[in-house]
Amino acid sequence: MEKDTTKKCPQCQSEISEKAKKCPKCQTDLRSWFRRHIILTTIGVLFLIVVIGGMMSEDSSPSDSESISENNQTDIKEEDIIKASAEEVLNTFNDNEVKGNNLYKNKRIELTGIVKEISHSDFIEESYSLSIGTDEDFEFTTIRISADMDFEDELMELNKEDHITVLFDCEGLVSNLYVEGDLVEIK
Repeated sequence: MEKDTTKKCPQCQSEISEKAKKCPKCQTDLRSWFRRHIILTTIGVLFLIVVIGGMMSEDSSPSDSESISENNQTDIKEEDIIKASAEEVLNTFNDNEVKGNNLYKNKRIELTGIVKEISHSDFIEESYSLSIGTDEDFEFTTIRISADMDFEDELMELNKEDHITVLFDCEGLVSNLYVEGDLVEIK
């Protein structure tokens, strides 16, 4: 017969069995925090699995924009560049997003249109956003092109309503609000 070892209750300091889950005197729960809060522990573990899984999937395969930028900087031939007006691109996406993605997504486009807005990027510091549209006064959808700091001097020369031609790598329609891409060159 094994002797039951004892320990002291952290709350009332009474001698209790080593195997006790509750102190018989003060009723203090002696289980670990994780055992006492099994639902929170389960939610926390699931959350960590999702976060780590998401990070691993982002690291393992390049995003569409990374594959355009890395693969196409030197590989694109002049005949592979799609020449289009902002009106053509916007009308295609507005009429049929599937067709717009098929024609323009993950492709380099020489785009002609009208400057609608020039601003700092909403999401990335040290980055700019150039919105290009048509000569319509009100447009629900525009083409939003991200530009890094290397384009600062050229962007400072632009004004709203200027006619412009740019080369950009199209990433497709985002939330039915704008066509997104990365600036390659201002012509």
